[in-house]
Amino acid sequence: MKSGGYEIVDKNMQREIYIDGAMAARFREHVQKLIEEEPSLDEVDEFLGQFDSLMHQPVILH
Repeated sequence: MKSGGYEIVDKNMQREIYIDGAMAARFREHVQKLIEEEPSLDEVDEFLGQFDSLMHQPVILH
Protein backbone atom coordinates (compact mmCIF):
# COMPACT_ATOMS: atom_id res chain seq x y z
CA MET A 1 0.00 0.00 0.00
CA LYS A 2 1.49 3.31 -1.04
CA SER A 3 -0.32 5.66 1.33
CA GLY A 4 -3.57 6.45 3.02
CA GLY A 5 -5.91 4.54 5.22
CA TYR A 6 -9.54 3.70 5.75
CA GLU A 7 -12.23 5.15 7.93
CA ILE A 8 -14.85 2.59 8.92
CA VAL A 9 -18.07 4.16 10.18
CA ASP A 10 -21.01 2.55 11.96
CA LYS A 11 -23.66 5.18 11.33
CA ASN A 12 -26.27 3.40 13.45
CA MET A 13 -24.06 3.36 16.54
CA GLN A 14 -22.42 6.71 15.65
CA ARG A 15 -18.85 5.52 16.08
CA GLU A 16 -15.86 5.02 13.83
CA ILE A 17 -12.28 3.88 13.47
CA TYR A 18 -9.46 5.01 11.20
CA ILE A 19 -6.93 2.38 10.18
CA ASP A 20 -3.68 2.81 8.30
CA GLY A 21 -0.38 1.07 7.79
CA ALA A 22 -0.23 -2.72 7.96
CA MET A 23 -3.78 -3.03 9.28
CA ALA A 24 -5.10 -0.98 6.34
CA ALA A 25 -3.16 -3.15 3.88
CA ARG A 26 -4.69 -6.32 5.36
CA PHE A 27 -8.13 -4.69 5.32
CA ARG A 28 -7.72 -3.90 1.62
CA GLU A 29 -6.64 -7.46 0.82
CA HIS A 30 -9.62 -8.93 2.66
CA VAL A 31 -12.06 -6.53 1.01
CA GLN A 32 -10.70 -7.43 -2.42
CA LYS A 33 -11.15 -11.16 -1.69
CA LEU A 34 -14.64 -10.52 -0.34
CA ILE A 35 -15.62 -8.61 -3.49
CA GLU A 36 -14.36 -11.43 -5.70
CA GLU A 37 -16.76 -13.79 -3.92
CA GLU A 38 -19.74 -11.50 -4.65
CA PRO A 39 -20.88 -11.42 -1.03
CA SER A 40 -24.39 -10.93 0.26
CA LEU A 41 -25.18 -7.90 2.38
CA ASP A 42 -25.13 -10.13 5.47
CA GLU A 43 -21.62 -11.34 4.61
CA VAL A 44 -20.40 -7.74 4.22
CA ASP A 45 -21.99 -6.83 7.56
CA GLU A 46 -20.33 -9.85 9.18
CA PHE A 47 -16.95 -8.84 7.77
CA LEU A 48 -17.27 -5.25 8.96
CA GLY A 49 -18.56 -6.48 12.33
CA GLN A 50 -15.03 -7.69 13.06
CA PHE A 51 -14.13 -4.05 13.70
CA ASP A 52 -16.94 -3.31 16.17
CA SER A 53 -14.78 -3.80 19.25
CA LEU A 54 -12.18 -1.36 17.87
CA MET A 55 -14.62 1.47 17.23
CA HIS A 56 -14.27 3.84 20.16
CA GLN A 57 -14.35 7.20 18.43
CA PRO A 58 -17.77 8.86 18.37
CA VAL A 59 -18.90 10.23 15.03
CA ILE A 60 -19.29 13.95 15.60
CA LEU A 61 -19.81 15.29 12.09
CA HIS A 62 -20.17 13.42 8.81
